[in-house]
Amino acid sequence: MGLDDFALDTQREEVGTETDQRNFVVGFLKRNSLTDHKKIVILPSLIKRLVEGNIPTMVERNLGKGGDFIDLDYADVGAIIEESAERICQKSNILIQLSPFTKEDLSRLPAGQIIISPFPVAEVDKEILFFLQLKKITAISLHLVPNAQGDCFLQDILQTKDNPLVASAALCNLLATTIISLVYNANVRYAVQTNPMLLKAIFCYKGILTNAEIAQRCNVPFSDLLMLCWDWN
Repeated sequence: MGLDDFALDTQREEVGTETDQRNFVVGFLKRNSLTDHKKIVILPSLIKRLVEGNIPTMVERNLGKGGDFIDLDYADVGAIIEESAERICQKSNILIQLSPFTKEDLSRLPAGQIIISPFPVAEVDKEILFFLQLKKITAISLHLVPNAQGDCFLQDILQTKDNPLVASAALCNLLATTIISLVYNANVRYAVQTNPMLLKAIFCYKGILTNAEIAQRCNVPFSDLLMLCWDWN
């Protein structure tokens, strides 16, 4: 299957009714383009929260370098430190990176992963969509998470970049809410039902485009995430 054959599948998903925690592994990659000085980072406190929730967590070496955190800070709270980003990608079900995933990144990912990153809608093109569909990836953009006024919550966080610890804490609280919601549900369908923020933030659901703005710009079909995640019968 190549780009010339590209067509988004908008069929509804068949899902089970289990509600027990799945055996997720969460992986954090060190690439970070949120700010020029890279001081807004994943805090060890987020890793501690996940590990204490019995969620195995892998982090790439030097994850907190911009914020002056060393690998020992993450290891001390239970993280598995990995040299290889490739190994983290292969071993993780949920993958977080503070930089948009490129098509080269996506081409190397295993099928069925959930990825979370600051992915501007304007940077999602047909090549990106091709790999998302091919790998049946669920993609969550931090740029699509709304604040109380319906604006971009990530921009609120970045506006506090002069106090990077505060900004990092706000970012990590957002990530914790998202990750825990995904982990403690049987599938993304139930996570969306319990966390409406995901309705806005998910732009691709298991390879199915769910964002109208991207669909219009790329001239491809999309499917309503509500219709995918709720059985109306």
